[in-house]
Amino acid sequence: MTEQERLPVPIAAKRDEKSVEIFSAWIAENELFCVLRPDWWSDVSAWGLVLADVARHVGDAIEHESGKPAPETVELIKSSFNGELESSTTRSEGEYVDD
Repeated sequence: MTEQERLPVPIAAKRDEKSVEIFSAWIAENELFCVLRPDWWSDVSAWGLVLADVARHVGDAIEHESGKPAPETVELIKSSFNGELESSTTRSEGEYVDD
């Protein structure tokens, strides 16, 4: 991986000594790989809030980069997300590794 492919650490995360990375996602060998802290919240429904916030951040970023309205992008993400949950196109599998 080159330096250009690495995503920066947010400034707030650098500032906050209590910050923690809760997940990262990678595309490798044409597949999705995730590293996450599944038990970060005692209420797992908090992951839904995080995923919704991520969708809005993606919408905002695409609007900034291309001018496509963020709500349109969020709606496309929501439709794709719900469709994938209802009828998965891939299998979720992998190892669960503790540090």
